[in-house]
Amino acid sequence: MRRIIAIVDPDNEYAGRLAHYINNHENGGFKAVIFSDTEKFLSGCADFDTRILLIDENEYPRLHEGGSYGVVICLSEDSYSTADVPSVSKYSGADLIIHFMMGEYAEHAPSNLNHVLKNPSHTIAVYSPASRCGKTTFALTVAQLLGQRGKCLLIVLDEYAGVFRHIARETMSDLSDVIYSFRQGRYSWAKLAQSVYRFGNTDYIAPVRYPEDLTAMTSVQMIELVNRIKIESGYAYIILDMGSYGKHAAELLEICDEIYMPILDDALSGCKIREFREALEQSGRTDILARIYEVKLPHEERLDTENPKEEEYSYGSLAEYTRTLFPDTDGNKQTALGHA
Repeated sequence: MRRIIAIVDPDNEYAGRLAHYINNHENGGFKAVIFSDTEKFLSGCADFDTRILLIDENEYPRLHEGGSYGVVICLSEDSYSTADVPSVSKYSGADLIIHFMMGEYAEHAPSNLNHVLKNPSHTIAVYSPASRCGKTTFALTVAQLLGQRGKCLLIVLDEYAGVFRHIARETMSDLSDVIYSFRQGRYSWAKLAQSVYRFGNTDYIAPVRYPEDLTAMTSVQMIELVNRIKIESGYAYIILDMGSYGKHAAELLEICDEIYMPILDDALSGCKIREFREALEQSGRTDILARIYEVKLPHEERLDTENPKEEEYSYGSLAEYTRTLFPDTDGNKQTALGHA
């Protein structure tokens, strides 16, 4: 039986927009289905497994007591509601509604949180031992491109927010919350979904609020967390912006399908990259070397880091260059420098 998120609202235009957003946002594999009133929902709900019910506050009193409606959330016209169930303002924004919805589901339906996926996500890392080489800008550009081809999640593993200080200025949770839930043994996809936001074509998890949250995770723990996201989340692509991940980068790169390494021309950067390659060889991780693509990125002068817009990462010289790295064909990958 199909698991659904039921939306009961007489405003068909509003319900349709909300359902469309939910269905294009990773939400644990549930399908959003709209009903114009409570009577239609009650007559049709037997055909579905309703896990979450989002219902207009004026329709809520018409529900039958004792019915099996999953986690019920009232959609309020304003900031107040007299309903005896959790409520959220229906005009507060789709992202906030989704985060509130998944938080209530994670809290009240913990036995229903297992998510089954046929194939794990294709995982791409953006990493370089060189500094200030455009790693995050490139990761955002890759995510915008691949997000046009399938559901894509960008995870920022950097100690500092950088441009995400502006992209994620209105977010309520970030990677710190995901790590906390994981370390407390309370991780689930529904918990993770509370920290997922949208930027253009891609979903993303913002960087940690406190650098120590990232450094407190052992490499084994981080690998386990990323693997669970790969298996349970339902994304076609996961992009890891490794930032300055540090000495444990090699361990995490082992679970990535491809690694893109931005490089610079200066001697110091070249020295760091050679040392990283030598470290991989000495530790017996030569298989990682076979998956590394060195890329020399064109400089994108027009990017506005104070007020970033998603279209800036979809057009321009960097976006065009990125399309050459990820041709929309089944042919062999081509890069400007070739396979490392």
